[in-house]
Amino acid sequence: MSNSAINYVLDQYSISGDVWKIYYDFSHYSGDYVLSQADADPSYSGKIYGNTSAFTGQSGSGDFNQGYVKVEHADSGLNSGYSGDCTFIFSTRKTELSEGVIFSNFINDGTFSNYGTPTSGWEIGFNKANKLYFRNYNELLPSIYTLNSVPAAENIYGVSLSNGDINVWHYDPNNEDFNIRNFNVNENFIRPSYDWYLGSGEYGFKGYIDEFMYFSTYLGMTTLEGVCNAIFQNTQ
Repeated sequence: MSNSAINYVLDQYSISGDVWKIYYDFSHYSGDYVLSQADADPSYSGKIYGNTSAFTGQSGSGDFNQGYVKVEHADSGLNSGYSGDCTFIFSTRKTELSEGVIFSNFINDGTFSNYGTPTSGWEIGFNKANKLYFRNYNELLPSIYTLNSVPAAENIYGVSLSNGDINVWHYDPNNEDFNIRNFNVNENFIRPSYDWYLGSGEYGFKGYIDEFMYFSTYLGMTTLEGVCNAIFQNTQ
């Protein structure tokens, strides 16, 4: 498992293990919940909405064709980039050539049935060309930042936020190579929202998520490479 390898990376770069808040490996469930592993914080498990039995049917992957996940207790000790630092990491496999949101914390009910212009939060997902994008609203107008990166056979993606400074990135573990886009946004337009969803947003995600991690700090690129390689070891 990648747990011990990730803890080793954090120790190597003198990063407190307390910053590792969420780890869903989509192998551990309890009823309608995907469990956040003990190396992270178990209190941030996620509630599954949809066809729970089908969602959990493939060990090691969450089938987001069958539903989506809401992070529990996101209002207790989690930060999504406003007046603070954080890093989100995920490995995914799309099954359709369509837009799909991986993570959203726009204020909504998870279904976007009453979707309007969000005033808080942001979301990250893939467009029809399978390119990663980050979207927020600036002065109530949408701002979209796309990473021009071609997926490889194995892919790990992420977003790191420090106040208004943002990196979106793609890591190819076979070539040990990052593709990164950096930009700045007015942090007043990524104000905190505690409705944290995986696989639901403006678009539902059609595909699988194999790993999802959240750290309450801005991980540097050397640390990120170590974490990504540890994740890659877990998927072999």
